[in-house]
Amino acid sequence: MVYDFDEIISRRGTDSLKWDVKENELPMWVADMDFKAAPEIREALAQRFEHGIFGYSDVPDAWYDSYILWWKTRHGFELQKEWLIFCTGVIPAISSTVRKLTTPNENVVIQTPVYNIFFNSIINNGCRVLENALLYHDGRYDMDFEDLEAKLADPQTTLMILCNPQNPAGRIWTKEELARVGELCAKHGVTVISDEIHCDHTLPGKEYVPFASVSETCRQCSITCIAPTKAFNIAGLHSAAVSIPNEFLRNRIRRALNTDEVAEPNAFAVTAAVAAFTKGAPWMDALREYIAENRRFACDYIKREIPGAIPVEAEATYLLWVDVSGLGVTAADVKSKSGCQTQTVSEFIAHELRRITGLYVCEGSEYGMAGDGFLRINLACPKSVVEDGMERLKRGLAAIAEEIKPMYPYLFFDLDGTLTESGEGITNAAKYAFEQMGREAPSKNELFSFVGPPLSESFSRYFDTPEQTDEAVRIFREYYDKQGWCENVPYPGINDLCRRLQAYGYKLIVATSKRHKQAVRIIEHFGLAPYFADVIGNDEESGRKTKSQVIDYLMKKHGIADPKDVVMIGDRCYDVEGAAKHGIETIGVTYGYGTREELENAGALAVVDTVKE
Repeated sequence: MVYDFDEIISRRGTDSLKWDVKENELPMWVADMDFKAAPEIREALAQRFEHGIFGYSDVPDAWYDSYILWWKTRHGFELQKEWLIFCTGVIPAISSTVRKLTTPNENVVIQTPVYNIFFNSIINNGCRVLENALLYHDGRYDMDFEDLEAKLADPQTTLMILCNPQNPAGRIWTKEELARVGELCAKHGVTVISDEIHCDHTLPGKEYVPFASVSETCRQCSITCIAPTKAFNIAGLHSAAVSIPNEFLRNRIRRALNTDEVAEPNAFAVTAAVAAFTKGAPWMDALREYIAENRRFACDYIKREIPGAIPVEAEATYLLWVDVSGLGVTAADVKSKSGCQTQTVSEFIAHELRRITGLYVCEGSEYGMAGDGFLRINLACPKSVVEDGMERLKRGLAAIAEEIKPMYPYLFFDLDGTLTESGEGITNAAKYAFEQMGREAPSKNELFSFVGPPLSESFSRYFDTPEQTDEAVRIFREYYDKQGWCENVPYPGINDLCRRLQAYGYKLIVATSKRHKQAVRIIEHFGLAPYFADVIGNDEESGRKTKSQVIDYLMKKHGIADPKDVVMIGDRCYDVEGAAKHGIETIGVTYGYGTREELENAGALAVVDTVKE
């Protein structure tokens, strides 16, 4: 059968939570789809409706059989009938389970950024949220197992809610990752609630791993929540299941669901589930291909058309998680531009997108602060809607970027002690020079004073004549050129900082007292060259010896007339003083080789302690 997923079906005026918005707005937020349910489901429901009597319903064998069949054929895991309990929804099941298995003030671990309603299920039951933030790097999320174990080991921790596949990031957890979760939870006596509602929306060629399929350990410590509702767009019919292999746990949760009155199906819940799992496979296969194409289009569009935005590569869900931290919105922007209307960066961006373009998406911070700087966008809609959404996203982010245009178009970076931790190479080279000159080298602490100022200035404090100083400089460079330059490493986070600043629209330039050729060599070696518009260092033949002379050369070369267009970033007083001679302010950094006192006394505009700050 050919399915028409391109058809535009108006949902306005249908009491739709998603579409109850202004006429000019485009909602791409809540996770339901803008497609009709599979024809087989609609036909089954029509037959049930024609019967005309909608009394109390029971759960027939066909319901159990349909779940068992679907999980065996689609996911390679054979559920057992006795494991399954009907429930009106995954979230009601999670809330009931938290209520039953915890007492107030106990901890429940979640891995943020994660589905925001998990927070409600925990907090509303008097428990504490314990966030095990996922590690984000190179556009991918991974579990932080060291932090996870520390949180599971807390005597107050009794539950963990796992999202598998992960919403909003779209990760499919591997068998090895899930096995490790199971081992740690079993070790510390923690029960796992595994929310697997997105399991059928994997990308073609990708398959999810049911948590309970991994090992006997995982089976015995877990409660799995599953449903046809997300997969087949029938959330309004309130039909789900919990699967619990452990008999003791199963009996407790059965009692909890009955106590909370969420274990009885309505007149259509069973009919829809059975039709979906027994007849819906062809529709689901076609839908996955269609949504995958929507994802390809959206990701390509963002990469090509929207600077400062990065789509996170996903393996599952029909949700697109977009990193918009590269836009450059800061906490100061949020405060100054929105007043009290928004509190986080992503909330501000989402609010402005809706105000400027009508595009309504989810702010990443609602999934925990680990999601701040991200947006979640629903791709389960006709491609023409996705195209409209991407155009609005481009237009809105461009308007926001213009609104928060950088105060300083040019950023001059010092190299040693600011971009790279070069102390080892410099101190080793200085020590070598002293030894070759027949002098006892100063202490390691004193040698660190060679980081920053011109070499001739540093060595002149220890030698009597200019000739001796020049010879010491020559020997230093002999060592440094051979090996000292690579006894050096960028500070953690520098690559990401430079990438983001460039995306914000800043022009990055290196202004260093290090020899020019050596500075260029280092920047290129560490892969930083693409981020910098220029690299200028000491060049005695051209008369550039001091930081002030380097800055003077840069100002003239780039035609910078107003010093207020530039801010210097460095770790020593020499950076502050050299910039000040040209009327340029400096942001000092203490993670290098200078101190806060040194930088403040020199007149730094501000002093920060970390790359992130």
